[in-house]
Amino acid sequence: MAASSEFLDLDSGWPELRSALWVVGLDPVVLAWDGDDQSDQALDLVLVNYCWGYDTRREAFLTWGQQAAGRSLLVNPLRVLRWNSDKTYLADLATGGVPVVPTTFVAPGQAWLPPTDDYVVKPAVGSGGSWAARYARSAPDAAQRHVSLLHAQGQTALVQAYQRAVDVAGETAMIFFGGRFSHAVHKAALLHADVGVTDALWEREIITPVTPPEAHSEVAETAMAAVAGLVGETAYARVDVIDGNDGTPVVLEVELIEPSLFLQTAEGSATRFAEVLLGLLGT
Repeated sequence: MAASSEFLDLDSGWPELRSALWVVGLDPVVLAWDGDDQSDQALDLVLVNYCWGYDTRREAFLTWGQQAAGRSLLVNPLRVLRWNSDKTYLADLATGGVPVVPTTFVAPGQAWLPPTDDYVVKPAVGSGGSWAARYARSAPDAAQRHVSLLHAQGQTALVQAYQRAVDVAGETAMIFFGGRFSHAVHKAALLHADVGVTDALWEREIITPVTPPEAHSEVAETAMAAVAGLVGETAYARVDVIDGNDGTPVVLEVELIEPSLFLQTAEGSATRFAEVLLGLLGT
């Protein structure tokens, strides 16, 4: 079980997963991907979904992933980590016919104009809402400074039209194990206009178990099919879907690296995940 050195407590779903892994005959250990040299750690399987904070050291993380994949089964695979760690993957999904939040990708040195309504600025490489901010049309100077700061860090900035329905309806987060739907939760809206750049939005999440609306499920299944075609099968995934400004659902994110899987909210979900991992080992 790979974690980050600053987040070794993992999350509230970890005890359930650990118990489920024991039940199916697997013996999990927790190691920090950015800890001491692990060249002698030839584990059967390395699960990376607890590597919170990898985005601040993406290249080092991917280098570690390549090394880990050379001696163990890396889950999700390195090609998935490389693709999903940069949110420009949204362009690939859109090209593949997946409805995604309207997004403009602003590379360093590229000029841009703020949208005419509320919008969100976030980095292409980011996690947990870090360095994201919502702006109203009245705050273009602050948004320009935000984009310039991301560019100074070598980041591509994502400029996304804010989907106002999220203020009322929130997000539907759907979790998949082995490409099959497991469970879903509702996430309340977190970004407020013109309050500045946020850090670790996940710390303020309001989560409720939910049966996903049929239209949201269909979009999530479409996204998962596109992911499989682009980078192959995944052992775990979370697809966040919201209602767009025109009332039709769109994908906000597809999380394939370190998503919160909310195992504690759905009975049997940890067992489903453990069985998928066991199957990958061929036992």
